[in-house]
Amino acid sequence: MLLLHLSDIHFRKDEVGTAMDPNASLRNELLLDAESMCKRIGAAPTAVLLSGDIAFAGDPAEYGYALSWLEDLCARCGASLSSVFCIPGNHDVVRSVASRNVIQALHKDIKNASEVALEGTIRGLLKDAEAGRLLYEALDPYNLFAQQFFCDLLPPERTTTTRDLTLNDGSTLRLVGFNSAFVSSAADKKDDLFVDPTCFQLKRERGVEHLVMCHHPYSWLRQGDTLRDHLN
Repeated sequence: MLLLHLSDIHFRKDEVGTAMDPNASLRNELLLDAESMCKRIGAAPTAVLLSGDIAFAGDPAEYGYALSWLEDLCARCGASLSSVFCIPGNHDVVRSVASRNVIQALHKDIKNASEVALEGTIRGLLKDAEAGRLLYEALDPYNLFAQQFFCDLLPPERTTTTRDLTLNDGSTLRLVGFNSAFVSSAADKKDDLFVDPTCFQLKRERGVEHLVMCHHPYSWLRQGDTLRDHLN
């Protein structure tokens, strides 16, 4: 199975498509490189994995640019656009929304929770219809983009995204995407972002291997050490 993994593409409104787009050449080289590699390997990607920061500022126009570029990428590599599997990053958050006082108050509730109370605090907020909606509101443009790949997120039941792929021996490769951006805003700092309790419920099964994607490394997550232990 061939997987194509991309991250931090950062399509930026007012740059993409202009004569002075600083990343136009780089994105073109990436397309050429991916196309060349697929031809050399002699296979098309079964999945195109996007591990966050697809946009620069969560603007709908940025996702329009991303979709057009992904269509080109998939066509060059012989993959279907439906093979895209994505998760959000901090640049997929609309910061003007996340900076609203009511949302910052929810962020503070999570950040101020003790280690013992943290999981219950996050679970309680995500299960509350209004609080859950507010915590995810800044990801609305991302979700509109992601829903065409069945990767949109909505608490409390769909805070991670999953897709099963069949390996050549008949076993399953389970793609699981975590959301580490639901407490993201302009106030982000190391060791101060979070994943929700669902991320600690991966189950070992015979014939199933997990491939987990999370935009932020363990060092940026308050529960980073615990998450590492669980995934190991």
